Amino acid sequence: MKKSKLYLILAIEAVIVAVLYIIARNASYTGASLISFPFGFIGDMLRRLSLRGGVFNILAIVVYALVCICPIIVLISAKEKSVARPENVVLLLLSPIMFFCMYVAINPQLSMFRLSSAESVVRSVAAITIDSLILLYLVLRLVRMVRNSDKSTLYKCLKVLMIFVAVIIVAAFSINVIGENVYALPKSEDGYAFWGLTLKAVFDGANLLLTLLIALWTVKLIDTLSNDSEDLRAVTETLCSLSRVSLVLCAVSSVMLNIFNVLFIDRLNNVEAHLYIPITEIGFALIILLLTRLLIENKNLREDNELFI
Repeated sequence: MKKSKLYLILAIEAVIVAVLYIIARNASYTGASLISFPFGFIGDMLRRLSLRGGVFNILAIVVYALVCICPIIVLISAKEKSVARPENVVLLLLSPIMFFCMYVAINPQLSMFRLSSAESVVRSVAAITIDSLILLYLVLRLVRMVRNSDKSTLYKCLKVLMIFVAVIIVAAFSINVIGENVYALPKSEDGYAFWGLTLKAVFDGANLLLTLLIALWTVKLIDTLSNDSEDLRAVTETLCSLSRVSLVLCAVSSVMLNIFNVLFIDRLNNVEAHLYIPITEIGFALIILLLTRLLIENKNLREDNELFI
């Protein structure tokens, strides 16, 4: 995938996720956000469509059926026709489970499903059940690909993984930085809460953007390694520098925001909303930093050996 195309896809994703998040927040339930995305959101939209009656009800049923048979379509179109493979068994089971869980997501108010839980909880549980099965399929698929792959295929798998990480980061940026602050900042009752949330949004955005840059440069590094390019040292050192900056910024931002909390703890109406330790960003940057340093040292050792010979 060309860099310009990837950047365009990520930009479009950021806009779509932000819009969907805002729509979900304005929906009639609170479980339409990240925890039940996308199937909780789809269930709510299909319910709204069905309640309009007539042609819209038929359209909702058709869309419901199409969504639920998608695993069967993927299984039929797969190159490996052996249903006995663990990931194919998961796909085979996923379709009937989706029919049940999507029905629950569309009709969470039914007493046989609701029990004592709120509709948003029922919808979230149904959506997460589908998500967990899809995750199981992807993990089983990835394990098989890695086990049976050559060097070239492993590079492709790693590249796809980094692109997936970039997609997740962009979604997190849209939801946490854009979506949350559209609602949180206007509701701040005093100046201290407003500046605390603003400070957190700035740090969130900076750390996520740096993490996104690291993921994109890792994609470039993978391309460089797979093509045996002479730019390996320059790309590796740039990625190493980005990782160091990201680690320092994550640590500094955590300290600054938590010091702000300590100084104004008696004037903040919700301290919990401001607590901040970016563990995920720190872990990701640290792993990439160590890997790039290993690559640099390995290349230095190879060059020294060549000079010695």
